This record gives sequence, structure tokens and C-alpha cells, in this order.
Amino acid sequence: MSQTILQNSVTTLRGVGEKLRLRLSEIGIYSLEDLLFHFPLRYQDRTRVTPIGALTDQIDAVVQGDIRGAAVTMGRRRTLVVQISDDTGLITVRFFHFRQTQVAQFKTGGRVTLFGTPRRLAGKVEMVHPEYRLGDEASLLEPALTPVYPTVSGLGQSTWRKLCGQAVA
Repeated sequence: MSQTILQNSVTTLRGVGEKLRLRLSEIGIYSLEDLLFHFPLRYQDRTRVTPIGALTDQIDAVVQGDIRGAAVTMGRRRTLVVQISDDTGLITVRFFHFRQTQVAQFKTGGRVTLFGTPRRLAGKVEMVHPEYRLGDEASLLEPALTPVYPTVSGLGQSTWRKLCGQAVA
């Protein structure tokens, strides 16, 4: 009996070596068919930029703005606090786990694109640990909805998206 392409091992995909194969096997993915039937838990809408003034509490959004300032504050723990603004408002971005190189990246006057979950506290808007890209051309915008897959430790969402993209190509 001949084997179909769907029965091929995930190791036939580019970038899948022994280590990644073992990670995938932890959640029962051995073949391309297993990978194709590993459905997303949900989808994120990263297709448009939302003005800061139009952000809705607890609804994921892409935001673009100018860096107004960045500082490390001391409280119960060290926190990197970055102020970002656009024509419609101001948002505070907080990083509790950060490296010193990140502090230097957030230069006043620079441009940044964020993706995360905003929340309103005492009339102010903030995001904690958003994904970000720096620069004018650095966009987190996607042409379609972005899948979020169930995963295991050591397997990030970008890896899942690349693998699934290869499997259907």
C-alpha cells in the first residue's frame, strides 16, 4: 500500500529536526496530517491599526505611535515604563521582564508598533508586555486573521504558523 503525502513525517518540513520533532510528539503530532488537524484555539485580528483614543478595554489591538519617553521605575519590582502617543491619545506600556538593551531601544521621538491587550485604569490606558516593533516601516499588520495554536513549552506561535504554512503549501 502506498503512503500519502499526509502520512509523511513532520521532519519532511524545512526546519524540523530531532529536537522540534520531539516537541511536536509531546502533543501527538507525528505526521503532516496530524499537523493539519491541529486547529487554532482562536484568531487575533491584526489587520488594522486602532487609534489610541479608540481602544476598547480588554480587546486585542494593533497600535502605532511615537515614543514620548521611557524610564525604569522601582516599585515592588523593576519596571520599564514607555509612553506612546498618537494624534488621539497616550498609552503607557509596561515591561516587568526586560533587558537593558530594550531600555535603549525606546528612544524619545522614535516610532513603534504594538500588539497587545489594552486596559483602562483610572482613566488611563496601558498595555503590559505587548509585542512590538520599532521604526516607521516596522508593522505588525497582517493581511488576514492570525491563528493562535495550542502549544507546549519551547514552541512559539511563529513556529506553528511557519509549520502550518509549509504543510498546506
